[in-house]
This record gives sequence, C-alpha cells and structure tokens, in this order.
Amino acid sequence: MRPDPRRRPDRTARQPATEAAPQRPDVSRLTEPVLMGLAVLAVRNRVKR
Repeated sequence: MRPDPRRRPDRTARQPATEAAPQRPDVSRLTEPVLMGLAVLAVRNRVKR
C-alpha cells in the first residue's frame, strides 16, 4: 500500500509548524496581560472625560 500524495502530513508535538511555535505560549503569557492593562486604561480614560 502506497501513501496518498494528496494527504497532508500530520503535525506532531515534536514537530512544530514553525520555528516560533515553541515560544508562542511564553510570549502570549507576557503580552496578554500588558494588552489587557492597556485596554483597561483606555476605557478608564474614555469614561473619565
């Protein structure tokens, strides 16, 4: 039985789709609270006016 050439290869946990994939959770863990804080400050500033 030969593999189907139209089928896409499966991605495993050991084979990230991109080079940045392993660092993505660390980056989002740092940037999400910063962005959330900026959003809160923006809303607070709009409400105070």
